Amino acid sequence: MNISIISGSAREGRMSHRVAIALAKAFEGKGLEVSVIDVKGLGIGIMDDVLAKQANPSFNLIETKRQLDAADAMIFVSPEYNGSYSPALKNLIDHFPKSTYERKPIGVAAVSSGAMGGIRAALQLQQLVLALFGYPTFRMLTVPNVSENLNEVGEVLTPAFQKTLDGFVAEFEWFSSALVTAKNK
Repeated sequence: MNISIISGSAREGRMSHRVAIALAKAFEGKGLEVSVIDVKGLGIGIMDDVLAKQANPSFNLIETKRQLDAADAMIFVSPEYNGSYSPALKNLIDHFPKSTYERKPIGVAAVSSGAMGGIRAALQLQQLVLALFGYPTFRMLTVPNVSENLNEVGEVLTPAFQKTLDGFVAEFEWFSSALVTAKNK
């Protein structure tokens, strides 16, 4: 199974990228093909039209489309900004048609520096997944007090968060595997 994890913040000092790295590490050794697509590194501008209508799309945008089309499943990772998800993540998602996401299992992970763990952003991301005709996973990964739970290189710092991360990964893998198997019948 091919999983794309989209790290959805372009800000300096972003904490959500730690979660994307931790998720990629958590899938290691499971026989899965996992990639992290980093919004910050793509250098794409504000969407003025969908990729299919752009006269000279960037290589990064074309390559990202290829990766997302090849993905069997995805995870959107976002910080919570003012009670919602990252505009950089939404900008990237909107460059591509719904067929990029349609009928794919999509997990959501949200991050905050406070105690709520980005729950408002996570709930809105699940609604976005439905609007993209994807299948949102029922279990969300919310990460409160992110700097206390993960370091800069995505290493888990607390046993409680390790348990939360492991639970999300197990449920995401089960749900995704069931859908991919059903889709391939």
